[in-house]
Amino acid sequence: PFRGLPTRMRQLIDNHHSALERLLDCLETPHTAVACFPALYKRRIGDGEYGLALVEAVGHLNHLYQRGLISRSRREDGAWLWQRRRNEQA
Repeated sequence: PFRGLPTRMRQLIDNHHSALERLLDCLETPHTAVACFPALYKRRIGDGEYGLALVEAVGHLNHLYQRGLISRSRREDGAWLWQRRRNEQA
């Protein structure tokens, strides 16, 4: 049996929230999903994990986008550029 599930679940949730905060900070300027890797993972992403890292990064970006916290625009080469939205009430 697996022991410590509540603790492990709390760790995963906390890590996810921390990653989203780091990502928002990173997006003060426009970035592609790949350019967000250092903020999300805090380590080098190798060839063997690149695809999974990209999918996870896009998932985080889409989450923030759906919450209205970031915007996106297409670059000339078709890549999405993501950026934190400015608080229009400030």
